[in-house]
Amino acid sequence: MAEAGGPVSAGEVATITGIDRKEVDKAFLSPVRGCILGWTDAGKPITNSTMKEATIETLKAENTIDLIAKQWMLVTAGTKDSFNTMTANWGGIGYLWNKNVAFVFVRPERYTHDFIEREDRFTLSFYPEECRGALQICGTKSGRDIDKVRETGLTPEELPSGAMTFSQARLTLDCKKLFKAEMTEADFIDKETMARWYGERGGFHTVYVVEIEKVYTK
Repeated sequence: MAEAGGPVSAGEVATITGIDRKEVDKAFLSPVRGCILGWTDAGKPITNSTMKEATIETLKAENTIDLIAKQWMLVTAGTKDSFNTMTANWGGIGYLWNKNVAFVFVRPERYTHDFIEREDRFTLSFYPEECRGALQICGTKSGRDIDKVRETGLTPEELPSGAMTFSQARLTLDCKKLFKAEMTEADFIDKETMARWYGERGGFHTVYVVEIEKVYTK
């Protein structure tokens, strides 16, 4: 048996948790396997973070368009007792009202929208390529229907502010809400864009402008 808090084999996870061995094998062979840090002897993901506070200057080394559009991000809202996360690749990072800000777009039907509305802050987090499978799950499945932590192997981590991220993140932005607006049909100057992205594809987004208060890296 592995030491408590240390990584264990699929067989040990099945023995410890009582989960059917075939289901455990699926998890160990799944697209998210490279994103799993390990398991505790209680059958839960371990927290083994090397996350450290950085400065906003860290973002200078990033192509922020590629960071969001191609690498994707997790938008995570809630507390350690109740939170949800979703994948997004629409948004931006900039400067507004003399503050370092991010712009985030979330459709009201997304489960994470409920958590964002309840809280004063949320995080944007970015991951290495081996976590791509986990982000795919978080972007295509709803937290209403599945336990995303269990399905992805992501390890929840509470930041000093009380906001949530995941230990696998290589970069986390801890953000405070400043402004929100609901998109409407009347707002669209380019009606073709509206027709392409709304209607059957989903409802109009809520737009959030958030201040980037803290930056964390691995």
